[in-house]
Amino acid sequence: MSSETIEEIEEKISLHKHGKVPKNLRIAQIILTAKKMFADNGYANSSMDELAKRVRVSKPVIYELVGSKDNLFKMILTETGHDLQSRIQNAVNLAATLDAKLRAGGLAFFNFVSEHRMLWLALFVNDQGLFNKEIAQIRKQQSDLVGNLITSSNAFENNSPIYINGIAHALNGAYEALAIWWIDHPDLKPETLADWIVELLLPTELPIVR
Repeated sequence: MSSETIEEIEEKISLHKHGKVPKNLRIAQIILTAKKMFADNGYANSSMDELAKRVRVSKPVIYELVGSKDNLFKMILTETGHDLQSRIQNAVNLAATLDAKLRAGGLAFFNFVSEHRMLWLALFVNDQGLFNKEIAQIRKQQSDLVGNLITSSNAFENNSPIYINGIAHALNGAYEALAIWWIDHPDLKPETLADWIVELLLPTELPIVR
């Protein structure tokens, strides 16, 4: 998907006559506008009527280009999940030690949530159980990433795969729970939360579970 802003996309669209806008530009506009709509209203309170009004095209055009509201939400959910995972992976790759990797990954996560707070809530928290399968897949990918991270550390080399998998899910859940708690404490910085996670989850002496 396009990395351009909605303003940049709409500036390009303004250069074309109505009905002559290139398909890729219109799709990019619809997706970026839908992200804002879902962030503003959540899934349940968003409608294709409102999206059509915001984009200034008819509903049939939107359905033709991106499908139904469900399909559009899933598309954005998947794209956002991939973006989040990529940012965490890139941050982790630049760190050397386990504690540095955990902090770097945590900081990437909390920075992402800070930048996309309302969209993140709409996609991953206020989903009302409608997209559990897709959200579960994204969370599995995140847990696999964390699992690979801790498996690469000598501190965990003697532990069983099931233990590593369980710890990865616990770590992933801790990051997400702290991000939700953060909503009521917006003055805290992402760096502070990342430090807390490392202090909480990485004891000085690690147990060995076979």
